[in-house]
Amino acid sequence: METLLNSNITNIIKLSTKQRVVNTFKTSGVFLSLAIASIAVPLLHFILVPLFIGMALYFGIKTYECDILISVHQNCQSCEKPLDSNYLSNNQNYVFRCKNCLAKNEVKK
Repeated sequence: METLLNSNITNIIKLSTKQRVVNTFKTSGVFLSLAIASIAVPLLHFILVPLFIGMALYFGIKTYECDILISVHQNCQSCEKPLDSNYLSNNQNYVFRCKNCLAKNEVKK
């Protein structure tokens, strides 16, 4: 785990391979558990099970590609609501979206 930026507002950490695999299993596990639960739904399970398995694969791969953890303690640049949260990112620009208004935010250095 390598710290790329450490300030009083933001911490940017490069995740190790082990941490990326753990995040991937967490994300995939949610969708795989939904696939298992949807087996009990009559007729819809023919659609839901393959859908959730596909989503587990897609979001698992997307999560594994995210190798940067951004821990933010600042306000959104659009809606001014606090962004006290962690975000996974795979780009070097450190851009993430606000959960309230979905506006793109950049890390203030």
